[in-house]
Amino acid sequence: MLKGMKLRMLSALVLTCGLTASRPAAAQTQTVNDDGVKVQARRALAMEQQGDFEQALKIFARLANAKGIDAAEAGRIQNYLGYAQQEEGDFGNARASYKQAIRIFQNNPSEASDEAASLDNLADLDRAMGDLKAARRLERESLHLFENAGDHGGAAWALTHMAVIELTRKRQNEAEEYLSSAAEEARKAPELGKNFQVSLYSTKGWLADLQGDTSEAIFDYSQAIALEPRKDSVIAGWEHVLLGRAYSDDGRLAVALSEMQKGLTILGDTVGKHSRQYLAAEIAYARTLDSLGEHAESAEIKNSAATELNLLCGECSSYRKALLTGN
Repeated sequence: MLKGMKLRMLSALVLTCGLTASRPAAAQTQTVNDDGVKVQARRALAMEQQGDFEQALKIFARLANAKGIDAAEAGRIQNYLGYAQQEEGDFGNARASYKQAIRIFQNNPSEASDEAASLDNLADLDRAMGDLKAARRLERESLHLFENAGDHGGAAWALTHMAVIELTRKRQNEAEEYLSSAAEEARKAPELGKNFQVSLYSTKGWLADLQGDTSEAIFDYSQAIALEPRKDSVIAGWEHVLLGRAYSDDGRLAVALSEMQKGLTILGDTVGKHSRQYLAAEIAYARTLDSLGEHAESAEIKNSAATELNLLCGECSSYRKALLTGN
């Protein structure tokens, strides 16, 4: 399951909010062998990494109703389905999918790390919904399971996500402690590779942002971009936006615009120009334009993006709307 935890990074990088979405159409039950499931799941995961959550959701919904697969694979499919549902704004079904995964793994003690990953996903959903108390409780449960299983890689991810929760709460000292512990666990898990390092550097960049340390933020986001394996991925696109914002805060506006334009191009090509990620990036871009004195163009872009984003975020908590729109 840990290879799928990279997908969760986007929720930590982008201040997402809930959408009102219809329930996916019921998939036809079919029989497939485990090898066939894994091939289809890998294809759907690749779609998710490119931001094509709608098509990935259809595949995982079909696999979730398949017969002839073992319990562990069924639980992982529920997790992947939940992530796709979450990114499509179908938070109710995402919660149900994560809980179904947890139930499956609870009946299979040998799959403790998968249960921990499911709890981690559910924690992220609660964070996205604004229930930080529930998110902290679930993430601690996830961390406890990883630690008991001796899974240093899983513990490193959970500690990084604990830092994300604390940053959302504006608790910088606690976040810094979790990031330090995450780095320590990661040193014991060389299998984590670049994906984890991207997440760690990006989260460190967020911490530096809150601390007003623009030089450190620029360094951290630059490292995240350099380490990101897919330069045209949704994550890479958002990292360019974050780097641009850090340059803007540092007063280097021309470089900031260049980085944000790179990010907007990638996001437009992946999740599309009407996605939450793209619209939030446009608002950040508009603020930099305003700093350059392009007030009319800035106002037009910001007002248009904010209006569309507010329509998408009809079910967002008020504080998450403020984070997205900067109001």
